Amino acid sequence: MMGVLSWYTSYVEQGIFCTTLKKDPAGLELTDVWNAISSLKRFDHFYHLGLEEKIGKTGERKEAKVTLAIEKFFDDNGKLLYDRVSREVERLHSDIKHKRN
Repeated sequence: MMGVLSWYTSYVEQGIFCTTLKKDPAGLELTDVWNAISSLKRFDHFYHLGLEEKIGKTGERKEAKVTLAIEKFFDDNGKLLYDRVSREVERLHSDIKHKRN
């Protein structure tokens, strides 16, 4: 069972750890889908983080990615520096919202 789960997360989900839906309040348009994508290769000190938006109305995809050193997100004791991570996510979100495809 563990092998099936590993295959599914590696090849089907492809690093997606969070999916959110942005519904139209009036219910007239299709729902926009946001995915947060993450990867960290074995023995690598670079962390890959990305956001992706699929616009329900047009099917258009927009994405923004960043690759940063692990040291930027953790202190010397291994504690996650939440404010730094949230700043990067907000920056990626802003990049997507201002991107014109």
